[in-house]
Amino acid sequence: MLPVRPDTSAQFRFSKVIATTAPLLIAYTQGLLADAWPALESLGCRVEPANGSIGRCHHLVGLWLPDHADPMIVSQALQAENISVSARARVLRIAPHLYNTPDDVDALVGVLAGVLK
Repeated sequence: MLPVRPDTSAQFRFSKVIATTAPLLIAYTQGLLADAWPALESLGCRVEPANGSIGRCHHLVGLWLPDHADPMIVSQALQAENISVSARARVLRIAPHLYNTPDDVDALVGVLAGVLK
């Protein structure tokens, strides 16, 4: 009888998917949000890392709200428009993906512009 071995072919296929998808995700989300960052910074938000792309992971971003913003009001306004972010104290965790569109980003910026005036 042959020994039972783990199915390494499934692991190999998964690693190939990750290796080919990750660069596409990063490139897509970087382009998707490129115009949003300056707009959000003009509203007094701070994009993590500090105002630039060095070290920024474009598919997972921390957006620090300005001091005058009420995080609860911001979170409720986003939820009312079906915009899903994770609110953590004064920081919004924005995690765009391949299914997001420029319209989604415009909606995010639009709600924040309305709430953060």
